[in-house]
Amino acid sequence: MKVSRQTPFAAIEWLISWRYLRARKSEGGVSAISLIALIGISLGVAAMIITFAVRSGFRTEYVKTILGNEGHAEVQAIEATSIDGVIKFGLPNFDAMSADLSTIEGVQSATPLVVSQALITINQRDSFTEVLGIKPEVFLNNPNLVNNGRSYGAHQEFVEGEFVIALGAQLAWSLGAQIGDRIILTSSSGVDTAFGSTPRQAAYRVVYIVSSGNDLVDRARVYMPFDKAQEYFNMEGLASRIDLRVDDPENIEQFRAQVESKLGGQALMRNWKDKNANVLNGLRTEDNIMYILMSVLVLVSSFTIAAGLIMLVKNKTSDIAILRTMGFSRGRIMRIFFLAGVSLSILGTIIGVILGALFCVFFDQIFLFVNWIIGGSDGVWALQVIDRLKAEWNWVSVLKTCALALGISIVITIFPARSAAKLDPAEALRHG
Repeated sequence: MKVSRQTPFAAIEWLISWRYLRARKSEGGVSAISLIALIGISLGVAAMIITFAVRSGFRTEYVKTILGNEGHAEVQAIEATSIDGVIKFGLPNFDAMSADLSTIEGVQSATPLVVSQALITINQRDSFTEVLGIKPEVFLNNPNLVNNGRSYGAHQEFVEGEFVIALGAQLAWSLGAQIGDRIILTSSSGVDTAFGSTPRQAAYRVVYIVSSGNDLVDRARVYMPFDKAQEYFNMEGLASRIDLRVDDPENIEQFRAQVESKLGGQALMRNWKDKNANVLNGLRTEDNIMYILMSVLVLVSSFTIAAGLIMLVKNKTSDIAILRTMGFSRGRIMRIFFLAGVSLSILGTIIGVILGALFCVFFDQIFLFVNWIIGGSDGVWALQVIDRLKAEWNWVSVLKTCALALGISIVITIFPARSAAKLDPAEALRHG
């Protein structure tokens, strides 16, 4: 029988390659090795997808805590201002400036704040902390701070004109402070006299405990009504900065030109990416390193496909000779073994994607089970930066992983397929 047509990737080529993969050892096949290669590439792809899903989830939760505790961008004064002959650093026209910035399309809000440091004392314990003077309506409408399932207390008592504060949860725990306790704030920005500024002390009642999800913030921050912060820190008529929140914080840079145009050279804008550049660059660098390491894992897994094909070519030497005498060209022989390797790669990649997807869906249960096996805490996410971890499905990472796995497998498969095509029929029958 003579094969007349040599159509590339014809049905006969797929049929023979699939038959070779399923052949038992008694038939000279390598089904066991094929199975090992399939498992290897599946686990390699799954591991890569899972790694990037967890890292993507961590970045999302970390950014969420940043954006929940800070504005997406902040506007600060460039020069100090003279008020009643006293030089102070702040924004004197913050209300008008906030209203003007709020008119920019895509800007959700522009919030003036008073920000300073003070010594907080209670129960013979003290700690330096950041004091954030914020308007009560802004504080109470921030879901990351109030009514989030973690914070507690009488938030309705956080009003202007009252000597009240809200403490970060970790700070309250370290000081032993409870709702209703009175704390003492000591600041170097005290009463202005002819001889300079003297330290100031004032007592405030704790009305709320804030758990924002970021322990690093909750350990070093207290919140105070805006008017009382102005009074305490001698900032009457001034705001330390204006925090902007926008619809698309990931593309915050697109607002810079419009914001600076509105400011007219009176202030400068700094966005959340600028403030957290070191951490974000570190995460990006780690992602690149992990991609390289996971690529090596996929590469090693792909070599099992090459090993299986080399053994398949060796065991099918006689079959190759017979096919050549029937009229199969070298190209067709090469395609048969190439399809065998690619089929394993495609099937392994699909299985790996399914395993990765299942891991993302059942991540919490898997994490708690592993945590229980290793004797960890019962479901407590002992993380300082975020209050929970999740696996986030990222289509870009999945597609990059699939492309990498298929690309490596295709390249590696070419070499044993070419060796099969180069076999001389006469030599193959003599030694087959």
